[in-house]
Amino acid sequence: MSDAYDELAAGIAAARERFLAMGEAVAGTVREQILNSWRRSRFSNVDVDRIEPPYRADIDLDNRLVRSACHCARRPTSPPNRSVNG
Repeated sequence: MSDAYDELAAGIAAARERFLAMGEAVAGTVREQILNSWRRSRFSNVDVDRIEPPYRADIDLDNRLVRSACHCARRPTSPPNRSVNG
């Protein structure tokens, strides 16, 4: 990779380590969206060393949201064939 990329990655890693150790990152070291994500994770007690979310077997899969999502996931990836006249 390029030196600019390596420098950017090192800066982000340092900002993350500072955030984990002290609770805040230096202003301007990461985008505000990233910092807000880190804050939400800390507020929600997300384990920083755990990559996989916990498995939940008790999720109710028979609800409107899941049925709607399944319907959308089964749609073809090509756009619908619509005529100009409707």
